[in-house]
This record gives sequence, structure tokens and C-alpha cells, in this order.
Amino acid sequence: MSILHEVGYDKNTNGLWAVWASEGHSDPIRYQQGKVSGTKAWCSGANIIDHALMTYRDNHGHSQLLIVDMQQTGIEIDNSEWQAVGMQATGTATVQFNQATASNVGAANAYLERMGFWHGAAGIAACWYGATAYLASYLMTAYQQKPHDYKAMYLGQISTALAVTQQYFHRVSSLIDSQPQRSHELAIRQLRSNVEQLARLVIETVGQALGAVPFCRNAHFARLSADLAVFIRQSHGAFDLQKIGELISDETSDLLDGQENIWQSLMFQHSM
Repeated sequence: MSILHEVGYDKNTNGLWAVWASEGHSDPIRYQQGKVSGTKAWCSGANIIDHALMTYRDNHGHSQLLIVDMQQTGIEIDNSEWQAVGMQATGTATVQFNQATASNVGAANAYLERMGFWHGAAGIAACWYGATAYLASYLMTAYQQKPHDYKAMYLGQISTALAVTQQYFHRVSSLIDSQPQRSHELAIRQLRSNVEQLARLVIETVGQALGAVPFCRNAHFARLSADLAVFIRQSHGAFDLQKIGELISDETSDLLDGQENIWQSLMFQHSM
């Protein structure tokens, strides 16, 4: 696993693993003397994995990582809280630990501070984009089978948005490949925000163009629409936009040099 490699873990990683990094449960994870207790929510694949790589906050508020063998006593898996139609196949559960054996791995905050944290966040956005593009293909097929002006208009709208986002993926992937030692947090946050908006546009627009039929009579279309609507909620809306605003201000403060327009300065820099 790339995460374990990044935090300096080089032991055997055979088996099926999951990463559980959601926090905020009222019964937070506690770790002491090799034992873990507490509750972890949003645990996808809890019923089928062999090992969990799980975050928790130590007494100093630092993010730490634990490796937990899920094939042991002291672990209870509750699947009852997941009521969403979307992403049912993820098998997401709430897991309660009661003095289960675990081992700490990596330095404090290593999970959040490693460069791969944001590179992986771009990978999640790529999954959003893939599902979005697949939904859009239903409209393409419908238009080709039965051309109509309004279908062409909707198709033109979403294909333009898809093409623009695709080009930004190329830019971000180029940044990561050329400068893998940097997180590229700003560019990746902007990418994720853009893909979220794109996904919402395509779900709404394809629905307007095709009506209720595919939602009701095409199992794959209906499942994909429901899955995507849940999946993009891994974007954090206003919080992400706030961070983008802060980051763009910090990153461009030394680029202005008397320029009145930040984005003109950025465009010139990126063209060099």
C-alpha cells in the first residue's frame, strides 16, 4: 500500500486492506499500550477486509495511524446506520473497538502531511469524473439513436464542461508527475470543486434531457446516479471553497508585483 510506504512501514501487507480516516464520532478512538477502544464511523468494507489502517487523535491532538487486524475479538461491526440507496455496495459500517489489539505506524501527522494525501484526493476526483462521463454517455447514445434539437443542446452543454475538466485533469497530473515532492493542494482542491460542480450539472442535465425513463427502467443508470450523488459528498462544499480562497491568496501574494489582476498574473506564470 502506498500510504504505508509513505509513512515508512515496510512489513508484509498481504490481504485486503481499508483506510478509515473519518473522525468526529462522539465515542472517539483511543489507543494505549497496544490496545484500541472507541468507535469509528464510515468504515467501508468492514465486513470483508483483513486489515484496517485507521486514524485517531492522540492526547496532543495529533493525527496518528493504527493498523488493526480485523480478524480478532473485541470488534463489533454495525451495518444498520447506512440507509443510503447510493453506494450500498461499499458495505459501509460503524465499527466499535473494545480493547482490540492494534499497532501504531508512522510519525505524528504523517498521514495528513505526506504528499500522497493530496495526490490521492485527485484520484478520488478522477473516480467522480469517470462516473460523470459514463452518465453523460447515456445522453450521447440517446441523441445518436433519436436526434432532437434539445438533446443536442444539452449534449453540447455537458460535453463542453466535460472537456474543460478533462484538460484540468491533464494539468494536475502533469504537476504531480513533474513535481511529486509537492502536494499541489490548491490545484487539487480546485480540481475537486470543479468535478463536483460538473457531476451535479451532468446528473441534472441528463435527467432533464432523458426524463424519468432511465432512472426507473435502467438499473445501471439509476444505480450510477445514486452512487455518484453520495460519492461527491466527500467534497466539503463551503469549507473547501473557503480553503481555496485562503490558499489562492497566500500562493499569489508574491506574484502580484503591482499587477491589478491575480489571475492574469497566474495565467502568465503558467504559460512560461
